[in-house]
Amino acid sequence: MGRLVKCQAKNCNKKIDKDKAFTYYHYTKSGKLQKKYYCNRDEFHKEHMDIVYYNRTRRRIDVTLGYICVSNQKNTMLMNLYKAGYKRKDVFDCLVHYQDEIIKYMEFKNIDNEYQKLRYVFAVIENNIKDFSKVNNSKKKIRKSIPEVEKYEEVKNDY
Repeated sequence: MGRLVKCQAKNCNKKIDKDKAFTYYHYTKSGKLQKKYYCNRDEFHKEHMDIVYYNRTRRRIDVTLGYICVSNQKNTMLMNLYKAGYKRKDVFDCLVHYQDEIIKYMEFKNIDNEYQKLRYVFAVIENNIKDFSKVNNSKKKIRKSIPEVEKYEEVKNDY
């Protein structure tokens, strides 16, 4: 049995055997190679996809605003959505779905202040994400829960 290491996943923190752990090699900002250990490949993939959707959402907000927003309010508002319990993929999908409407309204109303633009973008997301995530989840459940169609024999009526 090898050395025990902690799983690097956010909610896991289990102690696992170093030889059995899934090892991910990561370059830090300073250029050093660092090893990260996860319980399995699925834990790593879930963690990695969270980071990917967070970055995609930030970039999509910049596209929606028409310029790169450097305000820290963008990150704070995103984190508040995630803390409220919404999945990162659902937030990104909701933003993509309503992006054209947001852009049209901001041009129509001539919103110039960056904070007001951010507030409007996040107000649209907050107001629509619950319905949007329910629709997406119900579509997935319907696809999974469709039973196989049974074959019925035709009954002849002698009327």
